Amino acid sequence: VFLPVGECTLLMSVFNMANCLVGSGILGLPFGLKVGGWAGLIVMLLTTIITAYTGKVIGRCIEHLLVKYPGSGRDRFQDMAEMCCQNRLLGRAFKALMNLSIVLELWGSACSRIVLQGSNLNKVFPSYSTETFMITCTCVLLPTVFIGME
Repeated sequence: VFLPVGECTLLMSVFNMANCLVGSGILGLPFGLKVGGWAGLIVMLLTTIITAYTGKVIGRCIEHLLVKYPGSGRDRFQDMAEMCCQNRLLGRAFKALMNLSIVLELWGSACSRIVLQGSNLNKVFPSYSTETFMITCTCVLLPTVFIGME
């Protein structure tokens, strides 16, 4: 369904983006299976099972934190890392380590995004260099890595 410009709602945009991401992942699966063979299929299934189990464990931990500390807002990974230890110093170290791992993950995602956007925007606007777009994307994305961090 094509809508006139400006007629798309936020919800429709979110579903469109999700559709694009899932669609590209589904299109890449046959190639991944061709290259990986049966071993690749087994690794994919094991990864799916481990990811599902990890999500359930994290969900239980967050529920436990919300029951133990109602209304405190302690429902983040950093709080789980801090409270998994009885020792306050070790708990703070785990919280700092969790913060660092989240920042590094976000930075890695931003770096891959910068490279993709720089090369793609260069094809759309060939009068500007790839490096120009990469620097611009870096200036836009770098501050977002630290949003919500303590």
